[in-house]
Amino acid sequence: MKPHFSEQEISDLTPLIVAINGWNRIAVSFRKMPE
Repeated sequence: MKPHFSEQEISDLTPLIVAINGWNRIAVSFRKMPE
């Protein structure tokens, strides 16, 4: 990722990626499909 993002941007993106991953796991467990 370093060729595309600065250290600060990577630090900012990490919790967002973790949150999205968590929501996706919850959606899969409830078998919720996008509308």
